[in-house]
Amino acid sequence: MPYPKNGKWKAQVRKDGKRKEKTGTVCLIDWATDYLNSCKERFVEKTYKEKHSTFKRFFKEINPHMAVDALSAAAVQAYLIKQKKERSGYASNKDRKNLLAGWNWGCYI
Repeated sequence: MPYPKNGKWKAQVRKDGKRKEKTGTVCLIDWATDYLNSCKERFVEKTYKEKHSTFKRFFKEINPHMAVDALSAAAVQAYLIKQKKERSGYASNKDRKNLLAGWNWGCYI
């Protein structure tokens, strides 16, 4: 979970008993931009565009300047439910997959 330390934000998670940390990401748009820049180098254009579209839709519902630690699971779930109603369950699940991949990337980089 992100927390302030020495004037910067620090995120820390534990996986398999090992601690992983990342500093520097302050708001959601910073996280998304860094993740998408990484994706542009690692994935084919079609995959990158899918991820980019997911974040574009996400930030229409969620404030992109919100602090990372202010994002709640309830807010993400509300976004996904809205996507299911407006688009489809399949589309909502693709958004969930892309948002989760981005979150995991941010936790372990």
